[in-house]
Amino acid sequence: AIILGSGMPTTAVYIIVALVAAPALVKMGLSLLQAHFFLFYFACLNFVTPPVAIGSLLAAKIAGANYLKTSFEAVKAALGGFAVPFLIIFCPVLILQPQPFLTAATGLLASLLGLVALQLTLTRQFLTRLDISRTAFFAATSVLLFSFLLHRNYFLLAAGVALFIILTLEQRRKRQRLAVTA
Repeated sequence: AIILGSGMPTTAVYIIVALVAAPALVKMGLSLLQAHFFLFYFACLNFVTPPVAIGSLLAAKIAGANYLKTSFEAVKAALGGFAVPFLIIFCPVLILQPQPFLTAATGLLASLLGLVALQLTLTRQFLTRLDISRTAFFAATSVLLFSFLLHRNYFLLAAGVALFIILTLEQRRKRQRLAVTA
């Protein structure tokens, strides 16, 4: 969708990719809704993905900014979004497909915290600026939580949630210390 849709409107990209790839995704075991949502999401993401990145081009023109810098910042901001279609495959409750309560609740928790941890890793900013070690810990948190969705091992979920809470509390204390010194 991203390569075929460079510079094309989202609707046209979705139609082309749905005709070509949706039957293959359904044969791979996805539901029809999951397959089409997966494809539509990537059809929308081509709007900020270089080399064309029409959304970035328009934003750079309006702001009077450099197109390439704007495009790379847009990709950096949207990079966490590239994980969402895959999360929908492994956690169908995200598109309101019925699941047992425990599966749905833990899947939602792992998806939400995993996406937050991934975005914090990419931006290196939370309550304060993240150093390299904290960035690595947030990356590990994201990997643990996404691995839970693949393997449904509750140890991975517990470790990921605990690490996220510990890092958040540490960031909160660090922010309070910075506020006192300022």
